[in-house]
Amino acid sequence: MIRQADDDERARTQRALKEQSEFLELSRVITAAANEATCVAEAMQCALDCVCAHTGWPIGHVFMVDSASGELTTSGLWHLDDAGHYEKFRSTTESIRFTSGVGLPGRVLASGEPAWIVDVGVDRNFPRATLASGLGLRGAFAFPTLVGREVVAVLEFFSDRSAEVNEPLLAFMAQIGTQLGRVVERERAEKQLRESEERYRAVAQSATDAIVSMDGNGDIIAWNHGAERQFGYAEEEILGKPLTVLMPQNYCERHTSALNRVNAGGERRIIGETVEVEALAKDGRVFPVELSVSTWKVGSTPYYTGIIRDITERKLVEQALHDSEERYALAMRAATQGIYEWNVQTNALFLSARAEAIFRFQQGVHSAEDWNRRVHPDDFPIYRQSIIEHFQGRTAQMECEYRFKDTTGVYLWLLDRGIAIRDKSGRAIRMVGAISDITERKHSEEHLRRQTEFISLLQIITSAANEASNVEEAFEAALERICAILGWPLGHVYRVVEDGSGDIESAGLWHPKSAKSFATFKSITEGTRWSPKPEGLVGRVLHDGEVNWIEDVTRAPGFVRARAAEENAVRGGFAFPVLIGFEVVAVLEFYSDQPEKRDEAVLEVMEQIGTQLGRVVERERAERKLRTAKEQAEFATGAKTQFLARMSHELRTPLNAIIGVSEMLYEEAEDRGQSDFSEPLERVVRAGRQLLGLIDEILDLTKIEAGKIELHLQDFDIASLIDEALETMAPAAEKNNNRLLVDCEDPLGSMFADETRVRQVLINLLSNACKFTQDGEIRIGVTRVGSSNGEWVEFRVSDTGIGMAPEQLSRLFKEFSQADASTTGKYGGAGLGLAISRRFCRLMGGDISVTSTPDVGTMFTVRLPIRVEPGSLPAS
Repeated sequence: MIRQADDDERARTQRALKEQSEFLELSRVITAAANEATCVAEAMQCALDCVCAHTGWPIGHVFMVDSASGELTTSGLWHLDDAGHYEKFRSTTESIRFTSGVGLPGRVLASGEPAWIVDVGVDRNFPRATLASGLGLRGAFAFPTLVGREVVAVLEFFSDRSAEVNEPLLAFMAQIGTQLGRVVERERAEKQLRESEERYRAVAQSATDAIVSMDGNGDIIAWNHGAERQFGYAEEEILGKPLTVLMPQNYCERHTSALNRVNAGGERRIIGETVEVEALAKDGRVFPVELSVSTWKVGSTPYYTGIIRDITERKLVEQALHDSEERYALAMRAATQGIYEWNVQTNALFLSARAEAIFRFQQGVHSAEDWNRRVHPDDFPIYRQSIIEHFQGRTAQMECEYRFKDTTGVYLWLLDRGIAIRDKSGRAIRMVGAISDITERKHSEEHLRRQTEFISLLQIITSAANEASNVEEAFEAALERICAILGWPLGHVYRVVEDGSGDIESAGLWHPKSAKSFATFKSITEGTRWSPKPEGLVGRVLHDGEVNWIEDVTRAPGFVRARAAEENAVRGGFAFPVLIGFEVVAVLEFYSDQPEKRDEAVLEVMEQIGTQLGRVVERERAERKLRTAKEQAEFATGAKTQFLARMSHELRTPLNAIIGVSEMLYEEAEDRGQSDFSEPLERVVRAGRQLLGLIDEILDLTKIEAGKIELHLQDFDIASLIDEALETMAPAAEKNNNRLLVDCEDPLGSMFADETRVRQVLINLLSNACKFTQDGEIRIGVTRVGSSNGEWVEFRVSDTGIGMAPEQLSRLFKEFSQADASTTGKYGGAGLGLAISRRFCRLMGGDISVTSTPDVGTMFTVRLPIRVEPGSLPAS
């Protein structure tokens, strides 16, 4: 259950992070589109498409406010996943004008806030309900586009399913509406600017221009009143004089050269073109003019006429307009934030009403010095450097994020963008900029960063806990990582005392391991044992089994280490339990060097870490129980082995005496012809030998289990070994009328192994074959086999006996077990021969396998290395 809760919590965290990331990405796309849009319609269409793509809703539409009537009318902008299916809804919507409060868009127009409808079919204030329901539309929401507090448009969206209110989505849509409002505001401003420019052009065009004509030599021959007003010369003063009297000195030489080239039929660069040059008035004033030159001839004599317009005023207007456009563009980029203008020469600072509202300043002229004093000391160096770099021309604009203290003493996060206004020498004389309050964004980013860090912390500690070789190692990893991510200097671990008291005492685990500055606090902590009472930080955690936080331990009632804490600069603290189920098995405590307010996010992740560490303790307990059980099992196995060894030895001595005396009596009865005695005595001898063989097998099994079996490795001839085994088993084969057959390669050569054990294995297999076969064949085959891992010899013993089923084969090699319990009474045997044979083969690096078919027969295959290496044998 705990693991499921952890998984659910992790999933919720991941979903929240994913939703936040999607909102941020959607905001980025729409904001970028709004900034780059050439018109409001383009920005609105992008918003429709993006929101529909994000929500998966099929319909989006934009209403615009009619400035004359105040009603909402369609903009003709739609997003339709299926245009044919929703055509009736589109055409009906475009034929309706909504007034304030009527329908979904009317509600948004009236309130200026987003609105949500779970099901339009049952909403009483939705005029299009019947049509929408017929087309399968259910859920809907809408949000306003605002310029200040004025609703200028409403965007509505529809889903094909009912949808519960999504507050985070509505809050995000309100931000999108604000972004779109800035596009509308920008378009309005641009329209006003164009109208202003048109009025300026009309004034400029209505002004009287100077018209001056000259002959081919460049002498003035015509002069109008406009020229008289511009240059200050009366007509009688100027006629017959060269045109160069109207030019600054640096233009005269170029004018003469150009006139000569034109008269000679050469280039006519400025003829028919309007150019801007400088002119010289009678009083020596140099002023800018706009010059347009045309040529005409009388016969073959060329003449020239220039229309000269004094553009001094226009130049001044253009400069002012340029300055205004810079401020306007900056204000648009900075969203709906405050505007400022800083006079660098006087240090006077003008703030717009919005800027004064942000910082709660009183209206009036402010100073740059006061502004600088309110910048956070840690942020002032980068703020100052950003201004210097911009004034030096190294950046296109000054842009900086910093903390700023308002008049109430609260620090806000600001985004400051400014552009320097320069004089002719390029020196910055003013800076115009925009400021925006990004405190909420910074807090969101900080929250997201901390959430990411906490998830990473949980993953790291979970990984460390899983990989830790012991509980102490897992605790030390948790102390180190938690202190590192929180920036807290002190961490410590308590362990529950395993004496049944439920008390808790120091485990001697600290972070840092050696901290002289906390010596007094550490000494008292390690000398204190806590009982599960709701007292102090650790006692409450032990008693309640829950996390606990103290803002300042030096002032907390019941914190017995308060004096030591004050001496060692220990202030804020929290602790959390390590749990196995509901059992507290340890407590981890952490301390800061300054008071700390309770942080629920920290405590939440600490609960999960406590659960993870509890699993390490639980694992250690299980491993401890497993070791105890293993030791007990090993002790029992040793006792069994010792008992079997002693019993085998004790049984062999009297049994050898019984067999010896019985053999003597049997031979004497045979010699005297007393068959009535010899036959029972023969059965006694046979039974005694069988019992002796069983005891030998038990003794061998005991030695193998105890690891004390000894292999005597030597070279021996394989063919001779086969002959000896067949000779030994000939009587057993004849007893059941079986034929012994041999199928061997020639020559077989020799092998290096324990000859006695190999012979014992083959005799066991041949004995079983003879026992379970009647009137059949028993075949032994031998083959030498080469492979990538060496050379091997395979012994195959097959018969045509009763065979075995698959379920019988599964227990064939188990001690004291036969293939079928029903065969024990008929064929005898203790079920040890095959088990011991397999163990002998494995001791020599080989194995035994078997295949069998009921009523057809069985084949055992023994595979052994040609050369058994002593170094590969198990240690005895």
